[in-house]
Amino acid sequence: MSYSRRPTLLLLKKKTFESLRLLERIGIKSCSPYAANVLHDGVLNHIRSLFELANDADQSDSDLSRLITCYRIFEVISRRTSDTSRQLVCPDYWLQQGKEYMERHYSDHLSVEQVADYVHVTRAHFSRRFHQEFGVPPAKYLQLLKIKEAKRLLEQTDHNLSIIAQTIGCPDVFTFSKMFKKTEGISPREYRLLKGEKGAVPVPSNYL
Repeated sequence: MSYSRRPTLLLLKKKTFESLRLLERIGIKSCSPYAANVLHDGVLNHIRSLFELANDADQSDSDLSRLITCYRIFEVISRRTSDTSRQLVCPDYWLQQGKEYMERHYSDHLSVEQVADYVHVTRAHFSRRFHQEFGVPPAKYLQLLKIKEAKRLLEQTDHNLSIIAQTIGCPDVFTFSKMFKKTEGISPREYRLLKGEKGAVPVPSNYL
């Protein structure tokens, strides 16, 4: 990179950062990309002024006037923005993408490495940030998704354990039973019996 380009790049980074800070002051973030009920008369008047300035080719200082008007729009909206909206912390977008990918594909013998590859980060970084954001390691989250579906199948169907193991992405009944008991404290068979005693009615397989 030539030296002459560095000041321009630094200025662009600074302007981008300032723009993000302005948006955050009115409650606009990646997980809340719009502000509701902000177009009251004060804001609309400034927006009309902005369009008038944009159409005024003869005004020598119109660029400065447009900038000032933009800041006034943000100022008026900011006054009505709650502290709750400003302080909202959004998870990194790629983290949410990874989480949703896991929820869709946990039964496909999915590994944490594959999820990290999907969101284009290293396994270590994905695992660390996922744990920080959601309070559970991604490997454990995958396991919990499998257990949740297994419990549903045990309660609502008459599938045997082999079919349930295959459905949730476990290689065999032994692995499934071991994982289930470690998480729930009882075996899958005991869980089904327990739920059956409480009135759960399994749905025959041919109805699914």
